[in-house]
Amino acid sequence: MCHLLNRPSAAQCDCGYTFGTDVADVRGMLANQIVSGWAMAIGGFVLLLLGFASMALLSMLAIAPILAASGVMARGVRMISRTRISQRQIAEKTRIPRAYLVE
Repeated sequence: MCHLLNRPSAAQCDCGYTFGTDVADVRGMLANQIVSGWAMAIGGFVLLLLGFASMALLSMLAIAPILAASGVMARGVRMISRTRISQRQIAEKTRIPRAYLVE
């Protein structure tokens, strides 16, 4: 889910994920994670636009909020990317083998 490296003997990831969780539960967690990623990416983009608008209206004091908004947006985009990779990996592992007709 987070793609952090853990010790082979670890029962739980640093992000809070417990290894060995049922696939259906993991899919639900990934669905929540992708929604959070989109919320962060869109929220960061909106804050970035507000920062540029305030910089144009007020002064150069808006540089710190612009940097913070950029960081929030980048974190959201990375979260979406990691979640999509995890979803593809789960889909590959749980794929039912193709049946062939033998005559």
